[in-house]
Amino acid sequence: MTSRTESKPQTYTKNRSLPTGLVILSAFVAGLAGLMFGFDTAVISGAEGALERYFNLDSFGLGLLVAMATIGTIVGAIIGGSLSDRFGRHPILMLIGLLYIAGALGTALASLEPVFLVFRFIGGVGVGMSSVVAPIYTAEIAPPRHRGVLVGLVQLNVCLGMTVAYLSNMIINRTLDEAIAWRWMLGVMAIPSVIFLLLLFFVPETPRWLLGHGRDKNAEKISRKLCASAAESERQLTESVLSCVRTHS
Repeated sequence: MTSRTESKPQTYTKNRSLPTGLVILSAFVAGLAGLMFGFDTAVISGAEGALERYFNLDSFGLGLLVAMATIGTIVGAIIGGSLSDRFGRHPILMLIGLLYIAGALGTALASLEPVFLVFRFIGGVGVGMSSVVAPIYTAEIAPPRHRGVLVGLVQLNVCLGMTVAYLSNMIINRTLDEAIAWRWMLGVMAIPSVIFLLLLFFVPETPRWLLGHGRDKNAEKISRKLCASAAESERQLTESVLSCVRTHS
């Protein structure tokens, strides 16, 4: 580990090789967190009228119902980084998946306004945490030459998630009776959330986090799987070590 911190800066040459399959899968999974971020943010717009009538809300009550996810997002964004630093990027991504599932099913099945508010808040916490942890995970899992493109996919998926939410709302609104349509609008996000959670079992923790917590052998093993060559793996590990040194200095 010490020898890497003393290495000379690497000179990068133009390399058109594609990222490895594990990198693509890992970036895709992190991108799903971004997609659900966008979906959860936009999906409530299609259900506002039905929620107002179902819970007999005044303007303040409706505003609180919609804003509760934003409040949760603020909390999630505040705690997401520190939790992922302590427990790992991968475990916190799994927690985010559970929060998304709970938020989707809880709001879809809620019969009381306070219950709806609680689960709307829980889903918002997942959104806030994913806004921090998903880009970090992607940046640390990707080899340097692919990092910019792959991290950008997380933000692209946020916008895609919003678009999917609007389309989903339109289809459900045209297909189902209004009395139950809002429940399906909110509950459908459980499907990609479950897929996200299952796919997490096939992607690793980041080498950067493992190195920062003294698990050098695991970090080297994972880096070799992520990178297309030994030289690229060495560059990734060296960069991660230097980052750890700067963080703890």
